[in-house]
Amino acid sequence: MPHRSVVSWTAMLSGYAKNGRPREALELFVLMLQSGARPNQFTFGSTVSSCAATGCVRSGEQVHACAAKGRFAGDMVVQSALMDMHLRCGSVVDARRLFAEMPFRNVISWTSLITACAQNGLGEDAVTLFDRMEEDGVKPNDVTFLSLLSACSHSGMMNRGVEFFKSMMSKYGIDPRAKHYSSAIDLLARGGQLEDAWRLVQKTNAESNSSMYGAMLGACKLHGNMSLGEAVAKNIFSMILRIQQIMRCLPTCMQNHVYGRMLRGQGNC
Repeated sequence: MPHRSVVSWTAMLSGYAKNGRPREALELFVLMLQSGARPNQFTFGSTVSSCAATGCVRSGEQVHACAAKGRFAGDMVVQSALMDMHLRCGSVVDARRLFAEMPFRNVISWTSLITACAQNGLGEDAVTLFDRMEEDGVKPNDVTFLSLLSACSHSGMMNRGVEFFKSMMSKYGIDPRAKHYSSAIDLLARGGQLEDAWRLVQKTNAESNSSMYGAMLGACKLHGNMSLGEAVAKNIFSMILRIQQIMRCLPTCMQNHVYGRMLRGQGNC
C-alpha cells in the first residue's frame, strides 16, 4: 500500500487488538507514529485496549498522554478503554477516578464499573452505582443485571437481588438467559431460600444446565437439607445419563462441542 491513511492504520491495529495479538498492535502503533500519521480516537482506544491485554498500565498511561496532546484525552472511546485497562489490571480506584471525570457515561462504562465492584467484593458499591445509573437515565442491559445478581449473591443482599431479577423483566423487558437464572438460583440458595431456588430451577425447565444444579447441591450441603439434596442429585445423574445417550449417537468430532453446550445450558439436541 503506497499510502496509508489513519483509517487503514487503525483498521490493522484494531484487527490485531481484537484477535488476541496485542503486542503486534502496540508495535504497529509505534510504526504509525514514526510514519507521521496522526492517530484518531479509535486508534487510541484500540491501543489502550492492547495495553490492557498485556497488563502494561504504564504503556497505557503513556498512550493516554499522547492522546491528550492530540486533544482526544476526554473522548468517550479513549476514556472507556483506559478505564477498562485499569479494571483489568485490578485498579478499581483509578478506574473510579476516570469514571468520575467522564463528561458522558454510557451503559458500557456504567456496567464495566458495576462489574468490577461485583468482582472485587464491593457489592454495596455496585448497587449504589446502579441506582445512580438509573437516576442518570441510562438503560441497563442484560450484562448489567448479571453483575448485579452476582454482587447481591456474594454480599448477602438477597432481597435486593430478587428485586433486580424481577425488574429486569417487568421494568426493562429483558429476558433472562441461563446465566441469569443460575445467578438468581445461587442468590436464593445462599440466602437459605432453598425451596424457592428449587422452584425456580424447575420453572426454567433447564434440565441440561449443570451450573443451576451445582448451585443447588452446594446450598443443600451448606444448609443441611438432605432430602432436597437427594432430589437435586437425582436430577444431576439423570442429566449425565441423558448426555451420555446423546453422545453415543454423535460422530466423535461433534461430541466435545455438544457436551459443552449441554453443560452450559445452551440448548437441547
